[in-house]
Amino acid sequence: MSESEPRAGREARTDSEESQTDKLNWDAVGVVASSRYRGLALVALNDSPATPSDIAETADEDIAHVSRAIQELKEHGLVELLVDEDRQKGRYYGVTADGAAVASEVDTPNPHAGGGLDE
Repeated sequence: MSESEPRAGREARTDSEESQTDKLNWDAVGVVASSRYRGLALVALNDSPATPSDIAETADEDIAHVSRAIQELKEHGLVELLVDEDRQKGRYYGVTADGAAVASEVDTPNPHAGGGLDE
């Protein structure tokens, strides 16, 4: 098979798709994909900025799981706090550019499905 032919079972990728794939932080994708809570939080924040309690309430999940997931996403540079660090209530988070790229790669998690390392 020549280099210009697509691999078996795969369509040929364009140069722009290849460069996007090459630039994507696959370690971050793995971090998100390995936890339903991180996936849930990242997908929710990719839709719009929110507080941990907003996400937990909407998904019918425990606030402690969602808060911890958001902190882990923040540590990986995928989300950022949008308000002053000293603020205790109404702490809105949003995705970073890296977070948006990762969110586009992960499937929307089913909050009631099993799996992930957090369980």
